Order: sequence, then C-alpha cells, then structure tokens
Amino acid sequence: MAYVVFVLVCLALYCPFFTLIALVTPWKGFAVFSVKHRHRQYRAVHLALLDRVGTMNRRRARRYHQAFVQALEEALTSRPVRPVFFRSHLMRPAQVALVCQVLSHRAEYRCRIVPVTLPRWERTAIVAQMLLQEWRFVRLPPAHAVMVVIHRLPQ
Repeated sequence: MAYVVFVLVCLALYCPFFTLIALVTPWKGFAVFSVKHRHRQYRAVHLALLDRVGTMNRRRARRYHQAFVQALEEALTSRPVRPVFFRSHLMRPAQVALVCQVLSHRAEYRCRIVPVTLPRWERTAIVAQMLLQEWRFVRLPPAHAVMVVIHRLPQ
C-alpha cells in the first residue's frame, strides 16, 4: 500500500518538477543525436527532452520552426556525414515544405518522405507522457505519421 501511495505521489509531482526543470534549463526546441538502426548510423532530429510543448500560437510556432531549421542544419553539417531522419506525428505539410526549402539550397542532398504507421504502444506512450509532463490530454491522429530520410548523394 505504501508503495502505491509513493508511486502516485511521484506521478503527481512529476509535472511540477518537469516544469521547474524546463524553466531552469535553456530552451532548445529540437535536439540532434545519433541512432544505430540495422547496423547503420543515422542522425536523428527530435523534440528536445526537457522542453515543454504547450499550446501553439503564431510566435511559438515560428520559434519551433526556426529551432527545427537550426537543428536540421546542424545534423546536415555534422561530421562524420550520416543520413538524417526525423519522424513525427506532428509533421504537417508546412513542416515538410520547410524541410524541402532548407534542402533546396543544398544540391548534394536528396530526401524521401514516407508515411508511417505509429504502433498503438507508441501512441499510448505519447499520450501518457503529455499527461505526466504537462497535465494535458492530447489527441493523436489515428495511426499516421511522416518520416523524412535525408541522404547525401555520392560525390
């Protein structure tokens, strides 16, 4: 019984502690990290772990777009050169157009946009994470997301 109470108290305090950590740490928006998949190394662009998403207005959306472009540029210019990917249930046509706009200045890269199906466990985990971190319920699209893979063309 004491363990259950302890777990419930920890879960209830997760959001305030996460909010405090998000206020103390500098805002990044997106992070770039390395991922190994099927014996290949990739660079992945994903939302920064310690940043709250919250509700979007025009100013915040512009800030996230700028952070996304900056993270994408960082992933494309980092050494050693590796394919870059990002996958998101939040990817809308505006973000895909933004990626195409960034890549239009770089003739040595090509990209492939692939619709993917999010597994049920991943959708459940996203909803649970938002409930714990921000105390808000988010609805996800039924099962679709977009994955963009960017490869550097051989020279």
